[in-house]
Amino acid sequence: MVVWSALKFLGSAGKFDLKHQSFAHPIIAYIIAVASCFFVLYKVSGKKSTKKPTGRQLKYGIFLFAYAFILFISRVRQDKQIAIYDMFWQCNMSLILTGLSAFLGRTDMMCAGAASVALDQTLYWVDVLSFLLTGKFKLGVAGYLAWKETSWNKIFTSTHHLWFIPLTLFAAKKMPWKSFPMSVWIVMLITNLSRLSIPFEIPFKGQMRYMNVNCVHECWKDIKIPILHMCDHKGWLGSFFLLNFNWNGGNFLGFLVYKLISKIAYGK
Repeated sequence: MVVWSALKFLGSAGKFDLKHQSFAHPIIAYIIAVASCFFVLYKVSGKKSTKKPTGRQLKYGIFLFAYAFILFISRVRQDKQIAIYDMFWQCNMSLILTGLSAFLGRTDMMCAGAASVALDQTLYWVDVLSFLLTGKFKLGVAGYLAWKETSWNKIFTSTHHLWFIPLTLFAAKKMPWKSFPMSVWIVMLITNLSRLSIPFEIPFKGQMRYMNVNCVHECWKDIKIPILHMCDHKGWLGSFFLLNFNWNGGNFLGFLVYKLISKIAYGK
């Protein structure tokens, strides 16, 4: 009964559900999402990867939390409760999960956070470079940076898409193999929680705000590859399997690249 009541509270009854117009639902849902993802990472990790965090890991953990705090406060001031739903994005969730893991000195958990966004943040680099060279976001992954409603504040607090993985490798000094299967667990968990709690769009300031957090309702609208849109709005199960197959498959390729970079740079 308690579990059902909790799921009913977390669940969204659609874009016009009044719970999306208050702070209570996004805050509680986000706390549950962070706690659930970190618990899963911690349990799957098993033994500690180190006895205590290194000085580099502690500094990195502090930096991640300071950056995440700035990101959170600045966006909440601008977008109110909507900004808390944006914190569900895996790229934002990884800041918190990796920061907590750094404080514990758990290298495999830190790198699981990086592996969970390997596809997105690698393509983000490609998209930003294409914009600098051609004036257009060729892939569409970073295309939201050019939307008229995107503020300079959001552009600045999107820079972690470029530096998060390189700095995580620098702090961890290796990319353990077990980090990838760990990342699969948290990607599956956060996509389900996103689908449960956050609708495709939400009324905000007199217009509909496109949410589609973690692309759980459709492939991101700026991405024009038809096969990736096969399960758009086709139901939870179909979207979940296609999303996780594409996301985790791409993440694995990215993981292999960063594993090689780690091997060259640190011999691990």
